[in-house]
Amino acid sequence: MRHNSLIDSCTSSPPYFRYALFCLLSRIIGQKYPWLEKKRGEYRLRIKESRYIR
Repeated sequence: MRHNSLIDSCTSSPPYFRYALFCLLSRIIGQKYPWLEKKRGEYRLRIKESRYIR
């Protein structure tokens, strides 16, 4: 049950905390799976480009 409350605290937490958590997770993933990190970088670049086009 404690695990569920942890998830709830994450979802109800302010956006900057969730963003920091996401950054930390992506950093860990980037170290373990470099190809995934590269893929994510390309995806993020595509999002940025589409955002500029709009």
